[in-house]
Amino acid sequence: MGDTVPSNAKCVIIGAGIVGNCLAGHLARLGWKDMVLLDQGPLPNPGGSPGHASNCIFPVDHNKEMALLGVQSANQYRDVQRSVDSGGIEVARTEERWQELQRRMTSAHAWGVDAQLLSPAEVKELVPFVNEEIILGGFYCPSVSVVDSLDTGTIFRNEAIDKAERMASLQRDAEAEMERLAKEREAVAKEAEKALEKLKPIEEKQEKESKLADIKRRQKEITEQLAKDKREAKKVFKDEELKEYIADLTEEAEAKRAALRDEIAELRGEKKKDSPGGKTE
Repeated sequence: MGDTVPSNAKCVIIGAGIVGNCLAGHLARLGWKDMVLLDQGPLPNPGGSPGHASNCIFPVDHNKEMALLGVQSANQYRDVQRSVDSGGIEVARTEERWQELQRRMTSAHAWGVDAQLLSPAEVKELVPFVNEEIILGGFYCPSVSVVDSLDTGTIFRNEAIDKAERMASLQRDAEAEMERLAKEREAVAKEAEKALEKLKPIEEKQEKESKLADIKRRQKEITEQLAKDKREAKKVFKDEELKEYIADLTEEAEAKRAALRDEIAELRGEKKKDSPGGKTE
């Protein structure tokens, strides 16, 4: 509630009388929160009919919808304890008016509203200051109520305001919680990143050891293959041919060993050393 008006809203209610206030309250109960209630006069009494009407609810009408609307309205006043069930009597001083009260009696029976026609004496019994000599009778409805529409409107309006403030507070709390969770996730991600950084040297060491083991396996295979090839050569070649072939095999095997030594040096971060003759040890 204030003097400033927002540039847009989901719902704009014009008139802060009993209808506008109750509409705001009922919409708030349905979960609406983006609403604006406008009136040209000051609250709680902007100057409309709730501030000067009789505030008497008669639940009988020839139209069924209007009659049931009156019954429901009276019940809502009772729900907020702003109603007194005083009962009400309408009197007739002419034949035409008496016929109208009889028609109202018919409508009351049709819509299920408790009512009865009274004789002049019965009217005086309920309202002693009435001059029964000038009336033809009365129409009595015990559920007629006198209500406080100004205070009821204030209750509904305040309910809408309170709900909007609670929902806004919940939204702020939710946003704060989301922000906290985001920061928490960010902190967890940083911790995970630090843990991965600590694991990285271990993984690199394991990978290096695996490569060294593979190199040693290949070195062993080269040595075994060379010995096997020499044995096979002795069965095929003789003397000078054998020596020349074994020399070629040995040179080839040595070249492979040199390449493996280079791989080991690279893994250990050592500089490659050139052996005499341009070979790498």
